[in-house]
Amino acid sequence: MLNGINIFKRHASWGMIAALCVSALTFQAEAAFISNGQSDYQIVLSQDAIPAEVTAAKELQSYLQKITDVKLPIVSERSEKPAIFVGQSKEIAQAFGGLDFSTLRQDEILLKTSGDDLFLSGDRPRGTIYAVYELLEKEFGVRFWSYDATDIPQTKTLELPKLDIRYAPTLFYREAFYDMFMGNPAFNAQRHINGHWTSVPPEWGDHLTIHGFCHTFDQYLPSKTYFKDHPEWYTYRDGDRQNGYFQLCLTNEEMRKALLDVVLTRLRKEPNTRIIDVSQNDNQSFCQCEKCEAFVKEHGNQSDLLIDLVNYIADAIKDEFPNTIVETLAYQYTRSAPKSIFPHDNVMIRLCSIECSFNYPLDSEMNKTFSDDVKNWCRIAPTLFIWNYVTDFSKYYLPQPNWENLPGDIRFLLDHKVRGLFEQGSSGPRKIADLPELRAYLLSRLMWDPSQDENEIIAEFLNGFYGPAALEILQYIDLMKKAVASHPDYRLTCYAKTTRVWLSDSDLIAAWRIMNRAKAKTANDPKYQKRVEFAALPITFALLERPEMFDYPEFKDINVEELIKKSLASSREAETRIFSEAGKSYETFETELKRMYPHLSTPEGPKPVAVGNRQWFAVSAKNCALSLLGQLAFLDNDPAGLNGKAARMPDSHHEWALQLHNLPRGDFEVFVEIRCDNKVDKEVFTAGVYNEEKREERSAAGKGTEIAGNEYTIFKIAEYNIDSNTYVWVAPVQGTGAGNIWINRIILVEKE
Repeated sequence: MLNGINIFKRHASWGMIAALCVSALTFQAEAAFISNGQSDYQIVLSQDAIPAEVTAAKELQSYLQKITDVKLPIVSERSEKPAIFVGQSKEIAQAFGGLDFSTLRQDEILLKTSGDDLFLSGDRPRGTIYAVYELLEKEFGVRFWSYDATDIPQTKTLELPKLDIRYAPTLFYREAFYDMFMGNPAFNAQRHINGHWTSVPPEWGDHLTIHGFCHTFDQYLPSKTYFKDHPEWYTYRDGDRQNGYFQLCLTNEEMRKALLDVVLTRLRKEPNTRIIDVSQNDNQSFCQCEKCEAFVKEHGNQSDLLIDLVNYIADAIKDEFPNTIVETLAYQYTRSAPKSIFPHDNVMIRLCSIECSFNYPLDSEMNKTFSDDVKNWCRIAPTLFIWNYVTDFSKYYLPQPNWENLPGDIRFLLDHKVRGLFEQGSSGPRKIADLPELRAYLLSRLMWDPSQDENEIIAEFLNGFYGPAALEILQYIDLMKKAVASHPDYRLTCYAKTTRVWLSDSDLIAAWRIMNRAKAKTANDPKYQKRVEFAALPITFALLERPEMFDYPEFKDINVEELIKKSLASSREAETRIFSEAGKSYETFETELKRMYPHLSTPEGPKPVAVGNRQWFAVSAKNCALSLLGQLAFLDNDPAGLNGKAARMPDSHHEWALQLHNLPRGDFEVFVEIRCDNKVDKEVFTAGVYNEEKREERSAAGKGTEIAGNEYTIFKIAEYNIDSNTYVWVAPVQGTGAGNIWINRIILVEKE
């Protein structure tokens, strides 16, 4: 077995987990080590302490002073006085029976009382700082709720706890992808988060990086650089090699050698790389050339072909880089386990749950195909990671009722050999996502120790973070859970675009009332007021996205324009940067909200002649949703476009890469203002309206002869009775020779 792999195979002792949980409840204090604001104790830090151990000693000193107003000295050698030993030292090794620190498991913590002394240590680099925070939380009542919210009890006396704890987490990679962890290294250490995006420096314990992180085919061999000279390296589909953000031709030997050269070059620049990613791009356009198709037919599926490539890279680097793991994604068309080609010992699989229904457990019948994939991969993967999705990427700001399943999903995954977990939450909305502080806190606690009672964690957090409004926030969570459960056929995806399908009018009204009570309870309490105000924003935005709700007496006196203005102002106070994964800005979001209320909406651009006296709406491409911006769709300069801008889609794909949601309701004729580069006598684009609830489509196609040139043509797409579940889309037709399809505006004209 390779030296670099052993650390990934270590298992936590569940007995140790139990000991950690029980210790705080059962210890008998012997004596006070800080009494009436006085203490003889000192903090002993070994002379060869690493930066994170120095920080651990300083944090212990600082928090004890905040609790008791007593500042214990930090020394490098003990005197006759009693001591708290921090870090790795001979005294700590002796206290643990002659411990060899090299045998510690990753992130293992050690806490032990011996006589009047206390020993805090752990695996380097993070174990000691984790041990200090465990002591502060479990024994002294400090609570690290969020990066800017810590509760510190006040007392003049602290008892010395009797401890004898060794604990190592089962998950060696733990990441909760939330704003509060970004750029806040102390909070990552406090919550024992050690993943890639946390950017924790050595003085706070460092973190585990994945070189490239994901979707690295185009990072390593970008088609914009190599396609011209090596088209055979890239996807073959529809009778030709494809240029653009597609995939690589995985059977091409020359491409494999070039890819290996890139990987080796990167590793030689960063020889301490522990994990390097070699994975498919974020699309389903895998190569269908004769050789690739034959390989898949012979060996089983697309995963076999991907693993064959990854094994080739892993075998080629293992002698020079024996401690490096080659990681790849089991994602979309490679999600199922291979049939005959299995990953080698220095290969890691990161299985992605993106297609799942997150209102159901990952191991439920609703998600059976994914749970089967977990079981199949865990039998053959030397190291198995999971990429799980716990937010709504389309609309970070809407309620996401997946609470019921978060704890059980972690336990299910750990039961199937998962040793790394990336819980992808919201990055960008900060405090306005659906209770993001609670989600981050709960997930981090359970990733560290999944045996904990999630209901106790939630109750403790709500009381500590929301204070007098804790009961109302709990009622809100329970209401959301019951609301989605009342729609057993509904599939809550991580790209949900509306609450209408699962949140009834009556439940929305009830949630609005609950949050108003919560705000009333904290109206005069500055510590909790803004926290509750931000927690109420998701239900406020859900209301604003459902104009029909304002027909109810509950809302008849609300000024919608003022509510939009106030909610966006609160979002700024909450440090919101974007409202969706695609980067929805304040301007775009405000435009979307107002577009649903005709009296607030202003059409963009000049009025088409054919409109006459009818009501009409127009939305520029800038304010449409552009999928994979910079890959499938672009927002480019165009002299003929509104304000000199237009959306561009190359004819190298056929995706619905331009979409317009949140439309006004009613009977409309729908138009697209469109042009293309080249005059070809064939259909070069398709466009339509789609109703997500009815699964109903109305569409049309246009020829290059109709829209070619530098000026825009207004092209009728359809007539449709638009409701809240309807959106408009535009897509190029692949490989027509039309060049680029340009979209200036989507126009809706009220039917006569």
